[in-house]
Amino acid sequence: MTQDAQPLETQRETSPPIKKTHLVPSEKSIQAALDLLRAVLKVVRDRSFYPQNHPQVLGGMDKLGTLLENLFVERNERIFVFIEEQVYIDDLLSGDESDVSKIAQLFCNKKVEALSLRRGLPMSEFRLLVDHLASPEDCPPETAPFQALHIGIGTLMVRENGEKQIIPLFKKLGLKMPGQGENTAQFSDEIDLMREIYSDEETMKSSLLSNLGNVMHRLETRLFKQIHIVIPLVGLRSFEEYIYVHAINLCLLSMAQAEALGYSREVIRAVGMGALLHDIGEIQTGLKKKRKEWKLSDAEVDQIKRHPAHGAALLLTFPEIPRVSALIVYEHHLKYDGTGYPEIMFKRSQHIASRLVAISDQFDAMRSSRPDQAALQPEQVLTVMEAEKGTGLDPHLFEQFRTLIKSRKIV
Repeated sequence: MTQDAQPLETQRETSPPIKKTHLVPSEKSIQAALDLLRAVLKVVRDRSFYPQNHPQVLGGMDKLGTLLENLFVERNERIFVFIEEQVYIDDLLSGDESDVSKIAQLFCNKKVEALSLRRGLPMSEFRLLVDHLASPEDCPPETAPFQALHIGIGTLMVRENGEKQIIPLFKKLGLKMPGQGENTAQFSDEIDLMREIYSDEETMKSSLLSNLGNVMHRLETRLFKQIHIVIPLVGLRSFEEYIYVHAINLCLLSMAQAEALGYSREVIRAVGMGALLHDIGEIQTGLKKKRKEWKLSDAEVDQIKRHPAHGAALLLTFPEIPRVSALIVYEHHLKYDGTGYPEIMFKRSQHIASRLVAISDQFDAMRSSRPDQAALQPEQVLTVMEAEKGTGLDPHLFEQFRTLIKSRKIV
């Protein structure tokens, strides 16, 4: 789903540009949209019990008007997709609360599966949408229930010969089917955010927390919406993107491991942050550009080995980032037997969170094509990694990882 999805050609309106500070909607923006949908659900329910001029209904409509004012603070257009019991807001899957599934059911029952609301939407037009949703169940649903300048409505998909197909309205909205295969194009926003995080040190520091929060929200949404189906790893589109794509995959794999071990969401998120930022210290080595070219002298290799310490020190300056995330950044190149780097005075095993990330790091690195190596098939990677059980890798965690990879359809 594109960030600047275009409205229906027959209902286009020119709106003043909004300066976007984030590529993805903020939590506040998503919450404003959810509050509006919940209020719509309540009004529709109230109208099934009371006449339209009843104080309960009128009060609900007044609240809708207030909520509508907060909907377009960040964007000129808000895109909603309703599929089965799920609600997507601007390409982000909403929570799994019971009212979310009821909201999806309400809209889907009225054939409102793709919805576009645009800046300037007056309450008089929005009332048309509410009237349609509140119409009696025995009224036959229409493909286009009404025409409105600031609202686009349509059925998301139809079935022909048992196959799901995207209809023209869905294409005009610029949307793509959520959940139909996670590839590099679908992670383009995350890659762009990671590019900002791994930018020069001054730029990175000013926006690290906001960008980190946005990436984590998107990756957690993608991972946990299909926790029992597949780990949605990103494909590498170009060598120059390897650092960003590898960080995203490392985050997904490490969070999946932590989830499989039964850790809380808070711990899973901390592990994911450490994985996502594992190479952040490379910014301070001054070798990030050369690193992408895969051309390092022996002296530069020694310099790049300092990046775990640089990265951990950097993260410790942000009290909002969990301490275990900084520890992961420091230890991700240590080995299970205490070797590796940075060199430590007394050999010890890594923290368990670092061991999880180290396993994911090695797996994704070997399954990705790079100028210095050809990609191996996942089964081949696991065979290579098995030889390092007990020395480079935690044997128990590796076996758990092998089971996870096979059950989640990576192999």
